[in-house]
Amino acid sequence: MEKLPKGLSIISQQSRFHVTDHAANATTDIDIKDINASFGTKEIFEDANLKLFHGVRYGLIGRNGVGKSLLLKSIAYRWLPGVPAATSIFYVDQLEREEQENSKILDLVLSQNQEAWRNWRQIELLSTALETDDEETMREALHKLRLDDCERELEELKMVEARTSGARGLDARKSVLRKSKDLRTMNETGADKQESVQVSIQQRLQELYDSSEDRTALTTKAEQALFSLGFSEEHLALPLRQLSGGWRIRVALAMAKYIEPQVLLLDEPTNHLDISGIIWLKKYFSKLDGVTMVIISHDRAFLNETVDELIIIQNKSFLTHPGNYDSYVQNTEEQMLHRQRQRDALQKKRDHVEDSIRNGLSQGKKKGDDKKLQQVASRRKKLNERWGLERNEAGHRLKINRDLPGYHYTSREDVQEEYIDPPIQWKLPQPVTLRSPGPIFQVDDVWFRYDTPVATKPRWILRGVNMQVQQGDRIALIGPNGQGKSTMMGILAGSLKPMKGQVRMHPHVTVSYFEQHFVDNTRALSVSMSEYIHDKYPTMSQQDIYSALGSFNLAGAVHQPLSSLSGGQSVRFAFALMALDRPHALLLDEPTNHLDLDASEALRECLMEFEGAVIFISHDIYFIGSTECKHVYLVNKTKIEDIESVDSYKPPSESLKLSWE
Repeated sequence: MEKLPKGLSIISQQSRFHVTDHAANATTDIDIKDINASFGTKEIFEDANLKLFHGVRYGLIGRNGVGKSLLLKSIAYRWLPGVPAATSIFYVDQLEREEQENSKILDLVLSQNQEAWRNWRQIELLSTALETDDEETMREALHKLRLDDCERELEELKMVEARTSGARGLDARKSVLRKSKDLRTMNETGADKQESVQVSIQQRLQELYDSSEDRTALTTKAEQALFSLGFSEEHLALPLRQLSGGWRIRVALAMAKYIEPQVLLLDEPTNHLDISGIIWLKKYFSKLDGVTMVIISHDRAFLNETVDELIIIQNKSFLTHPGNYDSYVQNTEEQMLHRQRQRDALQKKRDHVEDSIRNGLSQGKKKGDDKKLQQVASRRKKLNERWGLERNEAGHRLKINRDLPGYHYTSREDVQEEYIDPPIQWKLPQPVTLRSPGPIFQVDDVWFRYDTPVATKPRWILRGVNMQVQQGDRIALIGPNGQGKSTMMGILAGSLKPMKGQVRMHPHVTVSYFEQHFVDNTRALSVSMSEYIHDKYPTMSQQDIYSALGSFNLAGAVHQPLSSLSGGQSVRFAFALMALDRPHALLLDEPTNHLDLDASEALRECLMEFEGAVIFISHDIYFIGSTECKHVYLVNKTKIEDIESVDSYKPPSESLKLSWE
């Protein structure tokens, strides 16, 4: 049970979990009502309602910082009272915990059956102690096991306490206090010196063997899950630290396949995947039936082909849309256009009535026509009390007792004002015009490889690469991970030197380089953005620093430590730094990682307006296709090939092989 982070408060007043039997098929829906969540003084959710239907694939979207990951964690770790322990949930969080790095792949999968894994570890602990035939060692092992049992029982009691109130809540609280006292006593007194420890261990071992599931059968099941996701027999004993991001995702999915959860939660599963991996993942999800899925993703093309419905976090609440992301955008635009037409029509009608009131009032007073004045008063009353829409959303004539329950000042409903997130606009300064013509970069017959130990045969990463980048070019580098895209970017930036060949750069060009690991590197710094910029540009005024950060929507976080920035804020900070150099060329290594959909669109528009050269690495098919690249280069097997477009790229068939049984 993951503990609630310090400063985070989550309340759900009327959470419920429904299990409904339809014929022989049982379906499970999660219905959570009135979610209120805050982090410190910041309110995240306010009386928000969410319902997840069995077997539906949901895409969870919203701007950075609105609470998407918090929502998944709240469901996965059962911080919300409406998600009971009986619900089988698996949360794919990129396997980035430090304690997992040295674990073997097979062990990571097996450990997801927590009860069986705990029993096996306890059997191993007691059996090892028993084999030593040392009474003190056996006593300590038995005591350690009992402490573990007591701690687990205490956590379970705390979960019950968090989900109950009234008399039951009081009883649960008393149970927690008693178990806490027992745990303190066990820690203080230590192992029982008078106990016949050998007999006790043998008895406990027998209990564990009787209650444990067949390890051979479960190991076979875990191996089959890994094999079906492309792993071989040799991979099973590898530590997790040796795997790339794409293979880590496969490990996480093997875990899910092993425990067969009712609910599968995925937080940015496409991060660190190349285009082949993203295509593979889409195919994998299309084969999963009967599993409720909630996927956080900022990849528009991925959402379009994966989800059945969207959950949009906006204005501290949840909106739902049946369909994919493109249909949501189209529907939103149509709704906004429809409501604007309604407002325009009402305003035109109101202007006409107000004109008639003014004219009638003038004529009535001039002629002393009481009938005319009564007519004017009637029209004014209509404007004040009976103005607005005459039909409800279904198109029926509006009725007060049906469509507007409760007390209202007018008898007509006004056009609904939709909540719109403030627009995101990024602005890069245009480069200074170069006085002399010529390409920005000229790459001639470049070869590169990394230094390796003497015993290891060196492998060429790039061989015989030729490339030319002109002023104003937009170039995308695509291809499988590990084939040399970032290496090529480093060579252009000058941080890597080719073994053969040469890279010539225009003598008057300024180049800015966004490295893939910039976000991780800045999170280790405690200085603020303002302090960082001041150290780099000592003569820059504070006002200019604020202006530079404001160009990338960071004005409100000027004094925030870099270590506390979100991924999206760190990317924006990187662009603010690059803008200060007024570059002629931008080198961007996966810039859309960590950006939400709106920020990614703002970046795309910013790059489209930028008149300098842009060379970027991306696996986002929509982003690549919509930036109007002059060249799309495929980096694969030491070569760089100019292909027609990203749509013409067909991943190698071996990277997509998968067994579904």
